[in-house]
Amino acid sequence: DLLTWGYTTVFFSLAVYVCLKLTENSHFYLLYLGVPIIANTIVAIYNKNKPKTETERLINKIWALFGMIVVLSCIGRYFYEFPLFALIALLMGLETVITGMIIRHKIVTTLGFFGILGTVLLVVISGYEQNLVILSVFFFIAVIPGHIINRKSTN
Repeated sequence: DLLTWGYTTVFFSLAVYVCLKLTENSHFYLLYLGVPIIANTIVAIYNKNKPKTETERLINKIWALFGMIVVLSCIGRYFYEFPLFALIALLMGLETVITGMIIRHKIVTTLGFFGILGTVLLVVISGYEQNLVILSVFFFIAVIPGHIINRKSTN
């Protein structure tokens, strides 16, 4: 699940960045709507008949809660000015930290803190380059931990 969300976010962040650089049309930020649609579809298909442990259920509930906070933040961004990408990096980094603590994996927890550090960059950097920072943050908080967790579960 983590790998799917990570790679999907990395792909869409790059796509949004390229579209924005080529067209300067901010409507391309709407491409980010593809992340939950594509990732949830892939995860649902992949996990269709796969039994889940209590730990997996707990982690999924935590990620769903934080995901809802992100969705509400995206909606709120239309009404109030605040650093949305910084908030997303903070929340998603915290999710990875919590996940690492639940599964007792120090490297995953540490990588979550790298995501939280990305918040600082997202407050300092403005413009389209924020999409590249989000891409990097998700590489550290989802892609790398996803590979680590998958490798651990196959061993």
